[in-house]
Amino acid sequence: STMASWLLLSLLASEDAAPVRTPKVRPAWQSRLRTTSIASAARRLGVSDWNELTQGNKIVLPPSVRAVLESRGLPFTQFQIANPEIKGKRLYTGPLDFCAAEGECYLPSWVMKQLGIAEGGTCAVATAVFPKAIFAKFQPHSSAFLDVADHYMLLMRTLEQYAALTKGSTIRVTDGRRVYDLDVLEVKAKEPKAGKVVRDDSRGRAVDTTYTELVVDFHSPKDQEKPKPRATKAEEPAVAETERKAKDEEAPEPSAASAASAAKKPVPKFKRRKAAESAPGGSDGAVSRKPRFVGTARTLGSSGDEADASATGADTPSADARGAGAQVGAKPLGAKGAGAKKAAVARTLAPRADAKASSSAEPEDESAVARPSLLQQLLAMLVRILAWLGSTLLALFAPKEVRHDVRS
Repeated sequence: STMASWLLLSLLASEDAAPVRTPKVRPAWQSRLRTTSIASAARRLGVSDWNELTQGNKIVLPPSVRAVLESRGLPFTQFQIANPEIKGKRLYTGPLDFCAAEGECYLPSWVMKQLGIAEGGTCAVATAVFPKAIFAKFQPHSSAFLDVADHYMLLMRTLEQYAALTKGSTIRVTDGRRVYDLDVLEVKAKEPKAGKVVRDDSRGRAVDTTYTELVVDFHSPKDQEKPKPRATKAEEPAVAETERKAKDEEAPEPSAASAASAAKKPVPKFKRRKAAESAPGGSDGAVSRKPRFVGTARTLGSSGDEADASATGADTPSADARGAGAQVGAKPLGAKGAGAKKAAVARTLAPRADAKASSSAEPEDESAVARPSLLQQLLAMLVRILAWLGSTLLALFAPKEVRHDVRS
């Protein structure tokens, strides 16, 4: 009884087993042929019964192809055509006739357009094996096709001229007045018997439509499909906020190591200087800034004492007081006056010892006093040189005191 139950279970499992599909194999025959449209070939050969619209998507091959396949005992009813220059452009079809010139093949112009092959281009042709069709779903490009009386029978009569249907391709249907384009959205093949090995070179993308009962369905036409609604101006901020939140959620959080490295990153000097200048300098919020120039300023007619006084900020006598002093102590210019002038010039050029002593005793605050720039130093030196030249010229060209000897 155990053996009988085991045999029964094995039989049920074999009946419910899915069909086994073979891996993709190399075509039995393949070649590259020069492509010509059927309309051009019909005019050239004088064939009147060839029509690109009524002959479906079939191909015309040279007679040598049929002879080679028959000699090998291979079927010659199913073929695959592709553009060797564009990967993925592949259609499945069947033969219309074997009367093309050697090295050439004839295709409908609209099939050549789908493959991206120009007139006189190269087409890769090879044998193929794919199953019989039981179902196909189409989408018309225009709703005018559905307005045609008995469009279902029109489609069925057209499919009788097709050798195969390829998923993702486009077929053409005509009622004699207008041509309608239909996209092939879906195809289904007959399910083989359980456990039977089935070969399908198209991987479920193509079905054979010759001598088979086909069930068709239609999708809504392309011109009747509603476009995707766009967000209004009032909804745009909300949509943008939602997208931003989604991006933030997708973005990874920074690790502790990256945060530590960012914290240890050195701050540039100009940023630290800018932060120090923008910081409040006291309770009143005043900003402490360094003065542009603090130094000894001398003019052409000033003496060393006056320059030092103006530089150190000491109290200096007013112009009136200086004028009065000059009037009281006025003396005629002579040798003594010239010597005094030279001494004044020497004092101007020589640094004062008491200034050095005071500067060494009480050094200036470097944070409050800025060093003069090179240009300012050159200007000050030029002013001193001009003052010295003026004093020297004045001493040289001043009238000298003439002494008369009075002899007794």
